Amino acid sequence: MERSLDKEMSYEEFAVFDLQTRSQTRSAKSTVGPSKSFTRPHFVNRMLDK
Repeated sequence: MERSLDKEMSYEEFAVFDLQTRSQTRSAKSTVGPSKSFTRPHFVNRMLDK
């Protein structure tokens, strides 16, 4: 907020701003379901260590 508004904000000002804009933000929820584990690696004519 300091950079975008070009002024130093107090905690109280930030808390008021946060309460006003809370409905506009959304939480980070996973939209991907449970995933399967990867299969074992399969190397063909290739060394793992160089």
